[in-house]
Amino acid sequence: PAELHRELAHRFGDIHLAFDTIDEFSDDEEWYHRTAAELPRRVTRRAEMAAWLLEHHPVDVAAFYFGEADTAAHHFWAFHDDRSPRHPQNPDPRLAETIRDVYQALDRAIGHLVRTAGPQAATVVLSDHGSGGSSDLGLHLNRWLNRAGLLQFSKPSSRHLRLNTHTLRHRMPRLVPRPLRRTLFRLAGGLGPALLESKTRFGGIDFHRTVAFSEELSYAPSIWFNLRGREPQGQLAGDDRATVIEQICAAAGEVVAPDGTPLINRVIPREAVYRGKWEHRLPDLFLELHRPGGYTPVCLPSSGRPGATVRRLDRAELLGRKGRSLPGCHTSRGILIVNGPDVEQGRVVEAAIVDVAPIITTLAERSPAPWFDGHRPEWMPEHGRNAPADNGPYPSAPKMPYTAAEEQVVADRLRRLGYLEE
Repeated sequence: PAELHRELAHRFGDIHLAFDTIDEFSDDEEWYHRTAAELPRRVTRRAEMAAWLLEHHPVDVAAFYFGEADTAAHHFWAFHDDRSPRHPQNPDPRLAETIRDVYQALDRAIGHLVRTAGPQAATVVLSDHGSGGSSDLGLHLNRWLNRAGLLQFSKPSSRHLRLNTHTLRHRMPRLVPRPLRRTLFRLAGGLGPALLESKTRFGGIDFHRTVAFSEELSYAPSIWFNLRGREPQGQLAGDDRATVIEQICAAAGEVVAPDGTPLINRVIPREAVYRGKWEHRLPDLFLELHRPGGYTPVCLPSSGRPGATVRRLDRAELLGRKGRSLPGCHTSRGILIVNGPDVEQGRVVEAAIVDVAPIITTLAERSPAPWFDGHRPEWMPEHGRNAPADNGPYPSAPKMPYTAAEEQVVADRLRRLGYLEE
């Protein structure tokens, strides 16, 4: 709300300093030292703002996001982990302490918020994923699909534009000043950057002769089918989907490290993971990658041309930057810590991301939301007569309590941010 924004600006000055102070595209030599110092300071500023909100605008449930742990892990893992295949020679010891410094700052921030909320408040500390080290192996998924006969690249005469687009995509963020970059991104509702990103990822694919393709994202290795009726140049009939899944599963064994170690553990159809009316908006297949030595291979763009499916990164690629291969990556096991007056202390349990909603509704002693139907982790305490019942099924999808006008406001904001296209 505008009034709250004015309050925050009056109290904290330029509040963007709490959220937008690190240029992850920068290539200057002092970037690591500057960022290592800035990340803990940003945690502290964000915690001060959050505590002020708790004191001056109290609510039943408050949620605050700290992205600094993610940034630190992505960029500083190779300095922190001397076993990493990306560990630089003779690293500055101060950079090896960055991840530790960020987590200590987060610990202090959580303590500050817990004290501010008071002894009767329950606290949930949650990560949406874990973090780990990236391998020095690069994986080109579209080249693999090309070798399997499921994807065809454009003719060589069409690749020049594709390569220029790829160069522009990776150089422009580093060459354009940040304020101008933000302005350019917002032009026409973010349409320009969206088209550039689409051209970079898919411009070298001949979709008239392709039945399966990948976005080649390291944080979400996955495959889409070029389905008729869904994709603009769809070639695959829905009845043939099962056959293509079998082909991909059979070809997965051909994706191996230089020592012969298979790099794809599992090919997972989306139906095994998700369900609901928006299921069709997700990739058709997810890939669970093997982690040789405990380090995850990175997915790299195939640049619209055939070549080796797996390669070792050059030394110049090992530290990377935003938009390129990063030394830290996501892992599936994160953290969930629950604390409160009625929560059993010191117990270690297995939990899943879907446990969060029942945990919060139970801790808040509130009747569950309309879309929430009963399931409560067995280790959560009973809470009054409105506590969710045990072992109820999860629903297909939540019902968003927005009016049509509110949905339009949210859609317009997401479109300006580049998350939605016309």
